[in-house]
Parts: sequence; structure tokens; C-alpha cells
Amino acid sequence: MLSKTDCWDLMTAIKHLDHRVADQNDAILFGQIINQACGPTLSQCLAALAEWHTRHHDFGMIAPEDIVEIIKAHRPSTRLSEAEIGRMLEPLDLTAYELWAARRELIRGMNSGLARDMALARALDAAHGRQLPSKPAKPKRTHTPHFAGRLGKGDINQILGKEQE
Repeated sequence: MLSKTDCWDLMTAIKHLDHRVADQNDAILFGQIINQACGPTLSQCLAALAEWHTRHHDFGMIAPEDIVEIIKAHRPSTRLSEAEIGRMLEPLDLTAYELWAARRELIRGMNSGLARDMALARALDAAHGRQLPSKPAKPKRTHTPHFAGRLGKGDINQILGKEQE
């Protein structure tokens, strides 16, 4: 994900490339469009900008969609076809919902740089719901006889913590 500083750095590189006039708000908007589409790092965006500059294009200014398209084209999961994903997941005998979850996790794992076998194992775990258990809930506090809301139930000295004389 691009931070505001990363957005400004990217826009500075773009300004030097196509000589546009842009302020910090333009840079943040440009970066937010890219973040919503694919959540890249600054180095991925700068590499995509450099690649865009080497290509033939009809319009002389780069758009956020151009950067997103180049970044998505370089992701490892784009090298997997739907048929390959199907062949990888078919022998696992999953239900439709589990297959959907496994496919999403497989693509996410491949894009994060995991090896194919490790991504497949993680996808299978996600499909069967064998993820780490959530943190146990904190027990609800119970009210003691010293709770100030129960004034009629106890002696005022108990509530104030004084000993009776």
C-alpha cells in the first residue's frame, strides 16, 4: 500500500517524466486509485512507470490504470491459467464453497511469493477452515456487593470500605 509520502514520491517521478502540474492532493488521489486496485509498493509502481515509459502509447500522460495494469501483469498468479488452478484443486475433493476459498487463497499465496506447493497447502488449510483459533473472549465483569449501583442491598460503610465501629 502506498502511503501519502509514497504517493508524493511517485507523483514527483511522474511529473519529471511527463511534465504535468500536480499538487499533493493530486498525488494522494492518484495513489488511492492505485491502492484500491492492487495495493502495490512504491518500488513496484516505479518499475511499472519505467516500463510504461518504454512502451508505445497514444496519450503522453500516464494514468493510474496504466500502472495497475502493468503491476497486475507481473504478478505470479497471472501465469496460472484457470485450467491449471482447476487441475491443482480437483484432486482435493472440495465443496463449491471450499473450492472458491482455496482458489482465492492459492492466488493470494502465489502473489505474496510463496512456492506453489506451500501456496497450495495454505489454500487447502483455508478451504477447510483450519486457521489459527481466535483469541478467547475476555470474561464479562460481574458486579460485586460493593457495586455502587446496589446501594439498597448493602451497608454504606461496606461500599466506602470503612470498618464499622
